[in-house]
Amino acid sequence: ITDLSELSMKITKYVLLFLTLITRLLNVYGWGIWAHKHISKAAILTLPQQIGIFFDNHADFIVEESFVPDIRKHLSNESFEYVRHHIYLEEYDYHLTVHDMPQTMFNAQSKYGQNKLLKHGVLPWNIDTLMNELTDAFKKKTKTEILYIASELSHFIADAHVPFHVSIVLREHHYRSESLWEAELPELFGKHYNLSNGNAVVYVNDSRSKIWNIIRNSYQFVNKLLMTEQKLNDLFKTNRYKKKLNGELLLNVYNRPIHTKEYAIAYNSLLDGMIEKQIRKSIYAIATFWYTAWIDAGQPDMHNLDPECLTRKNAKLYTEDRQLYTQTGKIFDFINDNEY
Repeated sequence: ITDLSELSMKITKYVLLFLTLITRLLNVYGWGIWAHKHISKAAILTLPQQIGIFFDNHADFIVEESFVPDIRKHLSNESFEYVRHHIYLEEYDYHLTVHDMPQTMFNAQSKYGQNKLLKHGVLPWNIDTLMNELTDAFKKKTKTEILYIASELSHFIADAHVPFHVSIVLREHHYRSESLWEAELPELFGKHYNLSNGNAVVYVNDSRSKIWNIIRNSYQFVNKLLMTEQKLNDLFKTNRYKKKLNGELLLNVYNRPIHTKEYAIAYNSLLDGMIEKQIRKSIYAIATFWYTAWIDAGQPDMHNLDPECLTRKNAKLYTEDRQLYTQTGKIFDFINDNEY
């Protein structure tokens, strides 16, 4: 190890392995591990090559760290950590236009007060804060900060594409469908997903409005999800969940009930590709936000942040992976941590 940044990355790698083991003991909600890992890896392959090769040099860290915020929110004693992951639009002025909503964390605190934010969530303002921090990290060219903040940003932008993270109705009264939507179905059907939307990454002129548009787009699925669950509850009165021979519910590693294959297939069919589309939107949004932060920082040269031998070693594999991803919309040679 030649410098402190490399030492820090080594230490962080072992910490992440430890935290991964802890996830087996927690009832963690959010995109499942399958989704967060695939989203962050695909976002790296979506980036322009000027910064894509740098991110790919550290893909292992970014991918593994992408689901750590979900672990941290359950381990932390700070209530603010938990509310970074969601915003319950019903509890705010969600009838207002995008530009009428508070655009920064400071403005949100001034308008609503700290207690309301801690109760109903700060997801869009958290993303805005991270965007500013990532831009500053790019300006300073601090490798560890860039990678850590980029990973954090990846997680929360992905969360913003989940309807259960923007509606208190879904979160409080349909929480079992949340794990089905976010983790169980992607794990079951993800191998068939096309993760690439085929568009080149572009600069986002107004990232704050973009954040709110993402969240409002996620909220539009609330009624469809409510109707879908009601319809299936009428059809699957006794065989919604898998059961043991003794009649007890079969649970996964997080002590969540596992849905029957018939129910999962029916639910997925009624959603008409919703999850795949939201994952694809997450990937593209993350790549555009990373790219925008880099542009806003003055487009710093990223090549001298890593040893030349490392970049040269990874360049061929990176190019091949990127071409395969662009052509097929899939990620190959990817190790999955199954939750179901």
